[in-house]
Amino acid sequence: MKGGPKRFLCDEMLHRLGRYLRMAGYDTLFTAKGDHDNEVLRRAEEEDRWLFTCDTKIFTHSYKWNKVLLLTTSRLAEQIDFITHHFNLKWSEDAFTRCTIDNTPLVEATQEQVEKVPPGARELEGPVLYCPGCERLYWRGSHFEKMWEQLCEFDKKASANL
Repeated sequence: MKGGPKRFLCDEMLHRLGRYLRMAGYDTLFTAKGDHDNEVLRRAEEEDRWLFTCDTKIFTHSYKWNKVLLLTTSRLAEQIDFITHHFNLKWSEDAFTRCTIDNTPLVEATQEQVEKVPPGARELEGPVLYCPGCERLYWRGSHFEKMWEQLCEFDKKASANL
C-alpha cells in the first residue's frame, strides 16, 4: 500500500508494536485503556489513521471504517511481518524522528539543551535531538545501536520476503 504519510492508531494491546512504529518515524498513537469501540473507530476515522487491533469485537464493528487491520497474533515478529508487507513499511528510512513517548516530531537540540546530556554522551557521533512535547533528549548511545540494528533487521527480513 503506497501513498501519503502513514498514520496509525494502536489499540491498548499493541503498545510494543506502536513504540517500534514510532522509533521508525511513523505517526502512531494509542487508544486509552477502556476506550469504547465506537470512540476508537470514530477517532481513527476523524484523524484518518489505520487502526491496528487484536480485538475481534471492534473489528466486527468496523464496517463503516475500512482502515482497520485485525492482528491475530500476539507475537511481535509476526505483527511486524504482517504490517510491513501490507503497508510496504521502511523501518530505517525515517528512524528516530519521533518521540517514542508522546509521538511528537523531534528537532535538533540547542546548545543549552545539549549541555543537559551526560558528558560522555556529548562525545558520541550524531545529533542530540529534543522533543518539544515532553522535553526529552535523545542521543546515539548504546541503546540507539541496538534499536537501529533491530529496525534494519526488519527491513532486511522484508527485502528477503519479496
